[in-house]
Amino acid sequence: MTDVVEEKWLPCPLFLSSLSRYRDEHVIDVMKCALRRTQPVLERPGRSRQVMEASNNLAASPYSMRCIHDLGVVYTSEGQWEKAANVMLRGWKRADEIEDEHVRFRFLMKLCETSFRIGKPLQAFAVLKSIDPPASKEDMPAFQVM
Repeated sequence: MTDVVEEKWLPCPLFLSSLSRYRDEHVIDVMKCALRRTQPVLERPGRSRQVMEASNNLAASPYSMRCIHDLGVVYTSEGQWEKAANVMLRGWKRADEIEDEHVRFRFLMKLCETSFRIGKPLQAFAVLKSIDPPASKEDMPAFQVM
């Protein structure tokens, strides 16, 4: 009988994560860049291989927080914000099941960002209120900007 070893969770990238390059800019300019609407990503017909794999994994175990997290990460990496928000919203109230607090923090921050990007500021604010402040100093600026 083989032992199943669970892979390490990869945390979501943070909104404005590399704030060091904004240090020379005026605060108003940074906020304008952060709030500016981006061009919508043109969806290509079909789905990418990564989306298919993550989607199949979620279909196989629909209540797995790991699968919800992974599919949300793939959607955000491809700029499909609506789909990412729909998937990640399923895991919002169950985020405490993610044992690693760093991964949990990043997941909720990414959900907050996606909600904001799709034009749902009240939902983004509700998610933001449910996030505990980060333990690491490197995540604190992104938390404060959001």
